[in-house]
Amino acid sequence: MASSPTAADQTATQGTPHIAFMDGMRGAAVLMVLIYHLKEALASDLHVSLGRLYLGINGFAAAGFMGVEVFFFISGFVLFYPYARTLFEGKPLQTVAHFVDRRALKILPSYVFSLTFMTAVALLELARPVNVATALDLMRNYAVHLFFAHSAFKDTFFAINGPLWSLAIEVQFYLLFPAIAWAFRRWALATPLVLVAISSAYRFYLQAHGGAYNSFYVYQLPGFLDLFAFGMGSSYLTVMFRALYPQLARWRIGFTALSLFTAVALNAMLFSLVAAGSGPEAWHWQNTFRTVFGALLAVFAVAGMLALPFWQRLVANPVLVYLAFISYNLYLWNKFVIRWMAIHVLPFFRDWPHSTLIANTLPFVAALLVGIAATYLIERPFLDHGWA
Repeated sequence: MASSPTAADQTATQGTPHIAFMDGMRGAAVLMVLIYHLKEALASDLHVSLGRLYLGINGFAAAGFMGVEVFFFISGFVLFYPYARTLFEGKPLQTVAHFVDRRALKILPSYVFSLTFMTAVALLELARPVNVATALDLMRNYAVHLFFAHSAFKDTFFAINGPLWSLAIEVQFYLLFPAIAWAFRRWALATPLVLVAISSAYRFYLQAHGGAYNSFYVYQLPGFLDLFAFGMGSSYLTVMFRALYPQLARWRIGFTALSLFTAVALNAMLFSLVAAGSGPEAWHWQNTFRTVFGALLAVFAVAGMLALPFWQRLVANPVLVYLAFISYNLYLWNKFVIRWMAIHVLPFFRDWPHSTLIANTLPFVAALLVGIAATYLIERPFLDHGWA
């Protein structure tokens, strides 16, 4: 018998199951990425200073790219959630056609618009007279990106808009997901273990052959399968515990403590990453510790969704939940907007009082506003009304 929804659960529009705790995690992940790109573009000390009070966030910012790995974990959770509800709550089985349609509605309109806009801007910014070969290469990059194939080539991997590499990985996983979900429903233990084994074998191979220091190899789909698997497994366990073991509510204090402890452990891992260094050293760290990071995310999430309401509300606070709502378009646009502001707007304020505060604040706010506008003008109309 299914238990009543907890504070971790909400129902979104159109009856879509919505997990507020996961929204909190998604909001934190996109904030990590946003602050990382802010520090990357400005190469400055990120802090808030009020008199003698100084709050620095440089360490948090330096590890912000790990927000992408959190996204992959959340994606696994969200994608499998309807199937978990079919298994344990008797909900109708989601068809492959419905899965494809919803993913396309979510991903394609915002992606194609942002990609086209950014490519057009790049063409306009080419030095005059325009080198035909350079323009044709940019259009080739555009075409490769349209088919989400840019992660397959070193020269297109980070082209046009660097963060788009993760969309290629995401879509590649979508192609495999129906088969993986089919297997997961039948072999709930073996399937994630196989995915973790594939990722581990791939990363061991990179370690043995020197690829662990190269982002092109570390950031390929086989190396992320365990994160998706941990997300799917977390979804399975969350719905199973909620439906079959309502008595676990008596252990909310223990689950709260476990989730808090895991949050501390995740934070320690991020400090370890920052200490390891940037560039190749950071990629090697990811190659080495990704499975541990994914396992901790799973414990944090599952325990958190069984925890006391105060902890669930703290993670799923209104700010993070709203950031989750705009997270897709904020992710697509934030680096482009921040870099554009740094080049074209911030030099005007260089000699102003509080110029550092302005430099840190204006790009941040601009990225938020563009993400909000794109969400309401492009993403939501398609999700709410379909292709019509």
